Amino acid sequence: GINPFAISVFSHRGTRFASYGGLSNHGAYLIIFFIPFFYYYFINSKKNYSKNAYLFLIITSLVGVLFTGSRGGYLLLGITSILLLFMSKQYKKVFIITVGVGFAGFGFAYYFDSELLANALGRLNLLTINQELTHQQIRLGYTSEYDIISAGRTWIWRSAFTILFQDPFSIIVGKGWGTFPLHMLNAFGARMGIHSVLIKIIFEGGIFALVIAIAFLRKIIIFFKRNTYPNDSQLYFTIMVSMFIVGWYFMLSDAVRGFTTFALCFGLLAGNIKKTYEGISFDPISKKIDKFSID
Repeated sequence: GINPFAISVFSHRGTRFASYGGLSNHGAYLIIFFIPFFYYYFINSKKNYSKNAYLFLIITSLVGVLFTGSRGGYLLLGITSILLLFMSKQYKKVFIITVGVGFAGFGFAYYFDSELLANALGRLNLLTINQELTHQQIRLGYTSEYDIISAGRTWIWRSAFTILFQDPFSIIVGKGWGTFPLHMLNAFGARMGIHSVLIKIIFEGGIFALVIAIAFLRKIIIFFKRNTYPNDSQLYFTIMVSMFIVGWYFMLSDAVRGFTTFALCFGLLAGNIKKTYEGISFDPISKKIDKFSID
């Protein structure tokens, strides 16, 4: 949705870059999800044209995040950058990328719409406290500045747990998948998005669904660790950073739009990792298996 000549995808009445999923927050998280992989291949590519290609993807991705105006995206981007710097310890390359992003971002803003970037970065002011609650916010049940900073998410999550705890059995089995908007409509007279996959799992599937989700996540982590670490510790760390990004996305958004992207990416990655099973190694790309032949 972003190229050297135009921004083609917007949300929030045309004021913020959106990209994946049609919403700026979702777009920011999904763009950041790919950055660790771009960076891994950038520092490990042997040929200059490959390095330049991944550097271009990193810079355009970072510029895209800047234009989203996503506060959660900005915080996640900072944390991801620190983790990748810790992984590679290649401070010079990170500095070059940072300078490149600065020139690219502000150059693109000057060419296209400097006001759009200024407004996007200006949303960081919304992270400050000492903001006064409006009468409508007080009527809904907002209790602090943090409800304003989170754009009402903390109030929605408190309300979800209030509804859940009114029916103790639901804590175990949940209220039913996909029923959160209806419960909010019955309780508060308005349909609202839950803005968190984690709380969605707890509210709609209960502890039972949460245990299944944790067990599934554990299986994925064990698979990648067995097949990447310690042979390629950087790749393992890259995958763990990407999973942290998914976790952040799941905490702060209803990431249904991202499920297909995550499943496809991790599926392709798993299919291309050289796997060892009972001392028999095989490459799924070439379909060659040691000690055996396949007709």
